[in-house]
Amino acid sequence: MSIMVDGQTVFRRLLGDTGAIQADFDFMQAVHPGTHLDFVVDPGPGLNIDFDATTMNVTISAQGG
Repeated sequence: MSIMVDGQTVFRRLLGDTGAIQADFDFMQAVHPGTHLDFVVDPGPGLNIDFDATTMNVTISAQGG
């Protein structure tokens, strides 16, 4: 899975290769109105597209300060 900001990949994590089917993480990125965020699920290095049941939950929050 990858996160893209304005068309550029800024974060990527391989899931499932080591048996992990769930991953929690924090990702911090400065954004402004008009910034495009894309959350991408891809087949990984094995290019196996046989699994089409994927759920992704995303929470976006403001950092105080």
